Amino acid sequence: MTSDTAELESCSSDDAEVLATMNAWASAFAGGRIETLLALYADDAVLWGTLSPIRRDTPEGIRDYFEPVFRCTNRRAEIRSSRVRIYENTAINTGSYTVSWHGDDGPVNIEARYSFTYIKRCGRWQIVDHHSSAMPATGFPPARE
Repeated sequence: MTSDTAELESCSSDDAEVLATMNAWASAFAGGRIETLLALYADDAVLWGTLSPIRRDTPEGIRDYFEPVFRCTNRRAEIRSSRVRIYENTAINTGSYTVSWHGDDGPVNIEARYSFTYIKRCGRWQIVDHHSSAMPATGFPPARE
């Protein structure tokens, strides 16, 4: 195996690990496992959540963001698209997802775009930055065909 082949195999493995971390996030969200979800975030992680104007930059702040949704039922997180880029021990995953739940006021369904940044620490990809915002209804400027 050449060094180029080894590098490609390593990248493929890292891509798969980052996607597995993203899938673990979605599974923990849907399954109501808040401790599992929170464990995916590094202690110094920052969250700009879809539903809050407040930047969450402590483990307690991130917990405070998610706790109300975890009290709701029928949570789902469906990854719609994902694009992973690896830069040594840093990975960026950009894409879109649909998150939904049933709360006191009825069903909530949010189409959103996301950016997750991960750092590989102690052999594990950890979320260090998570930004999510609602998907605009239409593009601006309009897409060219």
